[in-house]
Amino acid sequence: MRGVDKVAAIRVIEQRRRSTSSLSQQAAQAARQAGHLLSDAAQWDVESTLRAVLTDPDAADRWAGGRLEGALTPPADFPSVTAPAAGTPRKPSGEAAPKPSARTRTKDELADPRSQRDERLDQARTAAEEAAQQLRDARAGQADAEAARERARERHDQAQQQLQQARQELQRAGQEQ
Repeated sequence: MRGVDKVAAIRVIEQRRRSTSSLSQQAAQAARQAGHLLSDAAQWDVESTLRAVLTDPDAADRWAGGRLEGALTPPADFPSVTAPAAGTPRKPSGEAAPKPSARTRTKDELADPRSQRDERLDQARTAAEEAAQQLRDARAGQADAEAARERARERHDQAQQQLQQARQELQRAGQEQ
């Protein structure tokens, strides 16, 4: 390969690596916003699948089908600027070796996110029940306050009537004298 071709190839490879990394980070962010946490292994599986889709027409066809049962693996000759040897997949810098894909994980590993989701759901239900009780208490307090206000208004009206009667009696007494 000539020097210019090699530099161009390295730029394309690096751009592809940045793109797949960026897309996998966006997927992790979208998952977080939806209330799910992607593990490092899951994010690695996403990135691996994206690399496979970019380089393998069969993987791209499976991806286009819209439903994958596990992570796709890029071809062994997927070029990487940082790959130590041909056929060795690139590991993300500073990360441990990838964990098994979702297909090979044990039921316990898959049940853990479910139990966390169930726990969050239970907490949300408890919080909703507490909020509903607080609302009932507040409505009962409001009803009590309205009843007390109505009683006070009635006493005020009675006092106004008594005051008016007293004024009238005072005026009559003044006329009589």
